[in-house]
Amino acid sequence: MTTMQPLPLWMDLPVELAGLILCRLLSPTDRLRFIAVCRQWRLAAKQQHPLPSALPWLRLNYDTFQSLPDGQLRHYCMSLGFFSPVCISDGWLLCPRSSSGPDDELFMTNPFSKDTIKLLVPDNCVSSLGGFRAMSQLHKMIVCQGDLIAAIFFGGYVCFYRPGAPSWQVCPHDLRGEWYEDIAFHHGKVYALTTKEDLFAFEAGDSEAAEVSRASHVEHTIRAVHQLQPPTANLEKLLAKRYLFTSSAKLLMVELIDHGVPFQRILGPRIIEKIEVKVFEEELTTGQWVQLKKLDDGQALFVSRGCSKAIPLSGHDPGFQGNRVYFMVLFLWIDYRTIGSGDFSST
Repeated sequence: MTTMQPLPLWMDLPVELAGLILCRLLSPTDRLRFIAVCRQWRLAAKQQHPLPSALPWLRLNYDTFQSLPDGQLRHYCMSLGFFSPVCISDGWLLCPRSSSGPDDELFMTNPFSKDTIKLLVPDNCVSSLGGFRAMSQLHKMIVCQGDLIAAIFFGGYVCFYRPGAPSWQVCPHDLRGEWYEDIAFHHGKVYALTTKEDLFAFEAGDSEAAEVSRASHVEHTIRAVHQLQPPTANLEKLLAKRYLFTSSAKLLMVELIDHGVPFQRILGPRIIEKIEVKVFEEELTTGQWVQLKKLDDGQALFVSRGCSKAIPLSGHDPGFQGNRVYFMVLFLWIDYRTIGSGDFSST
């Protein structure tokens, strides 16, 4: 009589094979479920450190997020009193909260770690008091190394803050008709991109000396050169959207221009005929932006105003491929391999 062989257990899966499976999971939720199975799988996760970047979540409304690539909806219940959170960086949300005092408050909260950090309302960076008014004038906020926070506000201010500090550090500017459009943390510095594609670098060290010098020392790393263009082209360039972020060891700028009926976008609904996307790399030795023809190592660029991220994709998921730019807010994706022709279609 033959004896029944016992079924293999989850923990019997070889650690090396479990690690390969984990690397193919692109959803943060799936990775958490994976390491919760057993001790052996948690060991496999430690041996795969650092893991490839996971796909981001899309924030659809106040408390609803969509997980990529499975498309499942996730609900995150905000703490009592929080209102209208804004996505910033590395999983952090920024949100104001009503207080019992005369002013509102600002908090950073992380849905994954459940951490919450209280921020001082940047009264010296904005024109009016209160967390809600500060949020309305905030253009972008990022978390740098350690607990240092950098932000740009409408009006052209770059500000720095460390939780517990008595005030925000405000950097003076002389943009002369420009304003800051995006910021990114790269190689120990905070880089700020202007609407005319100039690039400025601010020190972002941890020492007190860096705190003092940051507001007084600004390096103009790239001075954009503009050629004379027809009035319509100048308008399209003015209304273009630009995004700044890091990819591997590079600092990239993504430029999105929609070619529509002239002036129609200002006077009424936009009629878009063609979308043009360009990706540039900073070249500090020449002080210029250099246009790229392809992205390195299967990188995919997920772009939004609140948070942008470069993620290397292995190609295992047919819905998301490398060498592409995904615009999260506009709900379109663009195949970067067709950039040479200049024609793009949205889906």
